[in-house]
Amino acid sequence: MTFILTSLKIVAVDISWSIVYFPIWWYSSGLKMAALFVFRKISDAEQALAIGILLRYLFKPMYADYTKSGRAISLVVRIIHLCVLLVLFIVATIFYFTLFIVWLMLIPAVIYFIYLNAQVI
Repeated sequence: MTFILTSLKIVAVDISWSIVYFPIWWYSSGLKMAALFVFRKISDAEQALAIGILLRYLFKPMYADYTKSGRAISLVVRIIHLCVLLVLFIVATIFYFTLFIVWLMLIPAVIYFIYLNAQVI
């Protein structure tokens, strides 16, 4: 009988500690992991869209067409391409920062809704 009571006590203490420690983890180690995830995804988006490469070769003519019209067309096409990529990059950045803000606000929102439901009862 004492084995069962000791086991229940250990489980109760462990569950209590987990409940207390969870918000601490959420805003320390978990926050660091979430921030690294966001910055990694933004970096991945920049690499996938190849904005740096496009900027490096912005004024270089496409297909080695060094005529004036070839340079002009190349510049216009690359500027339009850059604008589209920048819009996509900004959308991706806003999306990932929104996910990060949701991560930050999730525990307070859960506590708030638990409080609202407790008032109803």
